[in-house]
Amino acid sequence: MVTFRGFSMRFSVGGCMAKDSAVNGETVLTAGRWQVAFMRRGDRFGHEIRWLAPPAAPRVLLVSREGAAEEDWPASPPLQELHLEQRGDDLSVALLVGMAGTSHWSLVVEAHAREERLVFDAACRLRAAPAHLGSHYRLSADQELAARVHGREFRLSGGGPAWSLVSEPLHDAPEVSLVYDEARRELALPLAGGEIARPQTWCWRYRLQLHA
Repeated sequence: MVTFRGFSMRFSVGGCMAKDSAVNGETVLTAGRWQVAFMRRGDRFGHEIRWLAPPAAPRVLLVSREGAAEEDWPASPPLQELHLEQRGDDLSVALLVGMAGTSHWSLVVEAHAREERLVFDAACRLRAAPAHLGSHYRLSADQELAARVHGREFRLSGGGPAWSLVSEPLHDAPEVSLVYDEARRELALPLAGGEIARPQTWCWRYRLQLHA
């Protein structure tokens, strides 16, 4: 049984695999010219978001920033298990879960091939107010990209097609900000929340797409 926001599931790589395969220690999803590559970093999976422009090698655009094993509130969701599914010809999905401290995280990544769009749907089941919560990325150091935040949208251009990371508002979910540190070339998506009186699930969603 798979219930992401209830976290009632167990799985690992080697289950129902999508057509996107594991190569060189990476598990890869593709959506047209987008690519998400998952790789082990210590006790968890990190990921890179890449742009495909054959015959050149894939260009790394964003790299997830992970936390340490002893951190209760890491920079990005601590995801220890990964499963892929192929849902028709157009949609590949990565399903990930993990935990740190007393909290449980999940992440669903949808790769829409025809639309050339990636959708990230994250959640955390909390028993206590978080010190910080959200997702965190580093921009690839070898990319000469012009970056700026415009409302809920993080726009990048230079050296290829312009594209955007867009934070999507969710009903009854904490507000999510986009914070770009130009000096460190880091993008954070922190959630704004306060004290909690009982266990709660906080969710956030963002997508990557070509900039119209």
